[in-house]
Amino acid sequence: MKKALFIALLTLFSISCQSRYERVKAVDINGVIQEKYIDKNHAVKTMVVNNKHYAIFYWLEESSALWNYMEEGDSVYKPIGSTTLRVVKKGTEHRDFRFLLD
Repeated sequence: MKKALFIALLTLFSISCQSRYERVKAVDINGVIQEKYIDKNHAVKTMVVNNKHYAIFYWLEESSALWNYMEEGDSVYKPIGSTTLRVVKKGTEHRDFRFLLD
């Protein structure tokens, strides 16, 4: 019984991660960070680019590093099919943040 429950939970976790991974791959982000904030209802770190709101938790283990690195006015790029978000500071300094399952 415990083994079956463990396998079921592991399967659900795998499906959940795959779904999140596919969602990250499908997003195209290209623009300047207009705002960053923490959602008051769910405490989700969020950035606003081209008037669209993107949750930072998708970058899982790097979400704190990404949150601390990015600032309003920085440029961000993530093409469709990629799971890497590039943050470009004014000038040429940049840093790439990869989704955990990439």
